[in-house]
Amino acid sequence: AALTSASKGRNAGPKDAGHPPAERPPPPQMTAPEAEDVVEIRPPRGMGPALGLVRRDSWLGGVLAAHLRDQRSVAEQTADLFRPWRWGAAAPAAEAEAKH
Repeated sequence: AALTSASKGRNAGPKDAGHPPAERPPPPQMTAPEAEDVVEIRPPRGMGPALGLVRRDSWLGGVLAAHLRDQRSVAEQTADLFRPWRWGAAAPAAEAEAKH
């Protein structure tokens, strides 16, 4: 049985010789993110310049945005590292506002 150009792989036979490769569509255009659409990656407690930007709608961006909204003291945040049952729980003031 004779091997055809298709069985030998792309650009393998004389039929393909001299033909330009298929044109690829251009990559999607990236637009400049709006300030409210991104979160800065910063060293702990703002020590030093920002290391980069992450989209807020990504998992990491959501985690960073939640951390920046957290107004608790350093001691309280650290204590909650060892109380995972409290993770994601709303503060009592936020729960009271939600009921009204």
